Amino acid sequence: STKFKNNVLNTSINYSYVKPEKSALNIALRNSFNDSPNSMSDRNSILYQDNKVYNIHDNLKTRTNAPALDIYYQQSLKHEQNLYFNIVGTYIDSDSHRIYSMTNESKSGTEILADVDGSKYSVIGEGIYERKIKSGQLTAGIKHTQAYVENRYSGDQNAIVNMNTAETYVFGEYQSRFKKLDWSIGIGVMRTYHNQDNRSQEKYIFRPTLSLSFRPNDRLFFRYNGYISGYAPSLSDLNNVTQTMDAYQIRKGNPNLKTASFCSNTLSASWNSKYINFELFGRYSYDSKPLMEEISFDGTNFVHQMNNQKGFHRLQ
Repeated sequence: STKFKNNVLNTSINYSYVKPEKSALNIALRNSFNDSPNSMSDRNSILYQDNKVYNIHDNLKTRTNAPALDIYYQQSLKHEQNLYFNIVGTYIDSDSHRIYSMTNESKSGTEILADVDGSKYSVIGEGIYERKIKSGQLTAGIKHTQAYVENRYSGDQNAIVNMNTAETYVFGEYQSRFKKLDWSIGIGVMRTYHNQDNRSQEKYIFRPTLSLSFRPNDRLFFRYNGYISGYAPSLSDLNNVTQTMDAYQIRKGNPNLKTASFCSNTLSASWNSKYINFELFGRYSYDSKPLMEEISFDGTNFVHQMNNQKGFHRLQ
């Protein structure tokens, strides 16, 4: 039996001011506190190996505190036009402390100490313009995310990692209707960027979208959604630090990880009557250079590391 304990406290204060059909302002101040003195990965166990008996103790303590300020504003203009703005600023203070020991009857064996003190600052800003015209609706916008991270590693491994990342997405979309067909088409471009130890990476991804909805009668309905997008590696995987997991395994960061791109196609159909509804759903998606863990053996240890793989096909 191994103890597990997690304490979570979420608080928020909110202010709203609305002028009907004109403008709306919402300001929210939130804080999320999470303290885990005993993690789900903890274990106290006995390992029998050949003629030796080892006592294993593994304890990970983590604590995070994340205040955030969220400001949202929308404004209605003449000629059925609307503006939407949202900005979110977040600070995350995190600490983790891990003790791992593997000892035999003579108290000899392996002991691992690892402390990580992290600070993350991020700002997310988004602006959207919307206008209704005779034949449909036009939408355009931009979203930008900027984040700065500093992690201090101490214990068996001493290092300081500083990372700066950014993601920008510019898009436009047009929605309209032709008889019984509703359709929308969108065009967007996403830029991802990260910098660590004077090494930087930048990538642009073309992000088109297409949506079609067709209702030939009151009982039948068909819908198709397709898009291309991408995702950047997490900051925790981009570090260049090697951490010992136990007597046999280590985990290495990979600062050479690159942004992955993926496409998704979804088709659904439904038929309904007074007493029954029947629906079919299918999706095919493909990730190019997806980020996945791989494990190798370096002659001494098993090495866990995230890497860009070849491809990932999914059929649902």
